[in-house]
Amino acid sequence: MSPDSGDSMTDDESTAETTRDFGVADNGTSGAAAIDPSDGDTVGNNAPRPPIVVSAMHGSLEHVEHPLIVGHVQGTPMTGAEQRLDECFDGRLSRRRMLRRYPGQQREVAIIDNVEGASPPSAVVVGLGVTGSLTASRLVDTLIAGMLDVAMAAVDTATGDVAQRSGRRSAKTAQPLEPTPLSLATVLVGSSAAAGLTVESCVRALVAAVIAAQARLAETPVMMADGSQRNASDVVRFHQLRIVERYADRVDIVAGVLARLRVEHSHQDPDEIPLEFRPRPEVIEGHSPGSTPVDSDETWRRLEVRIITTPDGDAALEYTSMGRLARAEKLTKSFNPTTVDPLLQSSIDKPDDAQIAGSLFELLLPTELKGELGSGENLHLLVDESSAYVPWELLAPRAKGYQAQQPIALRSGALRQFTESNRLRTRPRVASGNFALVI
Repeated sequence: MSPDSGDSMTDDESTAETTRDFGVADNGTSGAAAIDPSDGDTVGNNAPRPPIVVSAMHGSLEHVEHPLIVGHVQGTPMTGAEQRLDECFDGRLSRRRMLRRYPGQQREVAIIDNVEGASPPSAVVVGLGVTGSLTASRLVDTLIAGMLDVAMAAVDTATGDVAQRSGRRSAKTAQPLEPTPLSLATVLVGSSAAAGLTVESCVRALVAAVIAAQARLAETPVMMADGSQRNASDVVRFHQLRIVERYADRVDIVAGVLARLRVEHSHQDPDEIPLEFRPRPEVIEGHSPGSTPVDSDETWRRLEVRIITTPDGDAALEYTSMGRLARAEKLTKSFNPTTVDPLLQSSIDKPDDAQIAGSLFELLLPTELKGELGSGENLHLLVDESSAYVPWELLAPRAKGYQAQQPIALRSGALRQFTESNRLRTRPRVASGNFALVI
């Protein structure tokens, strides 16, 4: 496993973790954005709904005490965290892979139990598809599948326990029971070289997935042993999501993302699932000073954009995505100039108008790109005369429950490069000295 920014940690620093600044208060609380239980979401009895706590752990995965989520890229050997987990499970993962009973395609899931008393107690393996096919939105979908499989197994266990505690009482006499808290641990699924996503994209996808999984539980009816019917979220609830990373540089990246998410969620809507972000990592056994960060500064998506005319005579934007696969993928998005042009003109006078930025994002980008460009991945734009007039850097996906609305250029790196096809300059003038042209 391996990164983005922040200070590396030496072995001697492990006991002085509180000296590192992760954007939290000195008393170890979540600072100004900590969730006050009195302000939380309420349920039927008007009690606050406990938040899902998202935190980081700095250490080795064999010391984790919760079910651990890992990913597998289809057609690739086990490496990194997945390989280490296989060793902790005495080869159980590799044996299933040899029998072709192992996840590979996206949304495929396998829950593999460890021997009793061993850590982690179980492995939740999710398929990530073939190399180059994973996007942030697809990662969210496959993580939801894994989390829901764990949750429904917990529901089955919890309903069996309820049957024993209730003595199979009738629905009229059944007393309300507190939902069983469910804690999950996860590595940075999707951040390997084969999967190709940035650490920030993976962290945000994990948060999005646990929110969506909790919402799904609230929509899933469960028949109790006493004959009553409840929602699955009344039986179990996600309590903790702990992101495990061995190397200090990547832990610093995770802590930074959690700190940003905490700020974004500092004023949560009462109807949203409550979250609590704890950027300060918990140091456990097996932590490492880390390696050189190679995350967001080296991962850039190249996207060429030009306006074309379709055979039907309609205007369309043609996107060519390069750098992930051997092939260059092309996507086309038709648009109506009479609708888009007034918005583009308005964006000049109102560059900070969130509604305009959100509308242009929806109107100009194909569905396949919306999740990726809103995930925090660095973007290298190649534009020509026809597409350069669009303020691509200011486009912003609409706010979601797990992510505030921000322009693309503020979520990650954004570089615009102009392409020319009419004339070739074999000896262009090169700037001398440290100068830049700002337009």
